[in-house]
Amino acid sequence: MEIEMFFKNKIYEFIRERDFEKAEALLKREIEEGGENTYLYQLLGDVNFEMGKDEEALLNYKKALEIAKSKDEEIEILPILIKMKKLEGETNLVNIPLCKIFMKYGLKEDFKNTFLNYFKGLLNSGKKEEGKKFIEGVFEDENLKNEFLFYFLSNFKEGEENLKKAISGYENKGDVESAKILKGFIKEGGIDVVALKNIIKIEGIEERKLEPEGTLELAELLDSIGSKEEALNEYLSSIYGFCVERNDINKCKEILEKIKKLEIYDERIEKIENFLENLPKSESEIKYEEVHSVFEKRLDEIVSENIENLKKVAKIFSSSFLHNEAIKIFENLIEKGINFNEIMEYYLYSLYEIGEYEKILEVENYDKKEILDYFKALSYEKLGEKESALEILNEIYEKFPDFMDIEERIRKLKGEEILKVKEEVIEEIEVLEEKEFVKEIKEGVPKKRKGIHERFIIIY
Repeated sequence: MEIEMFFKNKIYEFIRERDFEKAEALLKREIEEGGENTYLYQLLGDVNFEMGKDEEALLNYKKALEIAKSKDEEIEILPILIKMKKLEGETNLVNIPLCKIFMKYGLKEDFKNTFLNYFKGLLNSGKKEEGKKFIEGVFEDENLKNEFLFYFLSNFKEGEENLKKAISGYENKGDVESAKILKGFIKEGGIDVVALKNIIKIEGIEERKLEPEGTLELAELLDSIGSKEEALNEYLSSIYGFCVERNDINKCKEILEKIKKLEIYDERIEKIENFLENLPKSESEIKYEEVHSVFEKRLDEIVSENIENLKKVAKIFSSSFLHNEAIKIFENLIEKGINFNEIMEYYLYSLYEIGEYEKILEVENYDKKEILDYFKALSYEKLGEKESALEILNEIYEKFPDFMDIEERIRKLKGEEILKVKEEVIEEIEVLEEKEFVKEIKEGVPKKRKGIHERFIIIY
């Protein structure tokens, strides 16, 4: 039972009792004795943080991060980065690796929230260069990098070059949909609508409700029945529509050829031909005001959610005292109707640690009944219903007398005095253990030492 260490390990007992000095001493000794690993340094950082030793906490988190990176424990880095963030605040140093890991492992909501909150913070503080470095650091794909650089820089009325690079990159890759979305931000050089209206000379033309395609069909119908004058006006109206509403000059030129086949004289025909051959050439404009609504939608699309990794991270967060973060993931899984029985004990543990006792009592249908009953008993105890707690604990004890710290809890609830071992005795045991270990080394037959989660046990 993985979660048992949180209730039988001496270090965790000291942390629960808020005796951080003893917890710190035990952790330091364990590290000195060769227990140098990611989790020990992270746990020491947690203890330092609770003691108000922020500088020491940060140093230990950084040491944990260094070890995790050297062992390629990428997903284990997440809780360390989040804790560093709480101490150092929002920085590229923390948010870039956080976003990259969230994106790589399919942690969609975590990625979106972290990216969006930092993105907005950078904009609000006007940190343009830092924002550019953030986006360049998060995205390895050049198209995504240029696309999101455009979204960021558009807030400074910049980024047109990045936009065009992204469009070109997506088109070369065959991603037509992404290119189309980005092209929507470009307003091509405009047509002189007033000059066009003056040539066509059809009153109220801009108020016509018919689409240009419909106007063209009407013109062709009139043409087919020999109503050439009426057909001419509808053809000219459709040219106006395709110019102004569709910006489709080629279509306009096609319609002009149909007009010429009418073989009637009208000074407007020659003028329209000159107009289409000599269109005004103005520079394209970027529709910056439309960026925001598309940006958040695109942010939501670029990460595909990975449920198994989501479960893995929920467990890691729960084991790392990030209980609120763990519960957010668990509740997300519940909302999606996803079963997480294999890590349910961590959900119960996190609920208990943040005081959500009523929620624990509502949980049903967990196949490890003794664990669910145990947490329900603890919840009843916290809610002041000691008789209900004791009844459940006694039932568990009859079947599993070595379960968790159940014997100690039953004694406490019964009001029995629990024998507390004095610190001098603990130290004496430790000295004897060290002497025995040294003797083993000298004899050349060293035995495997107990790990941190086995060595510290509760003694009654």
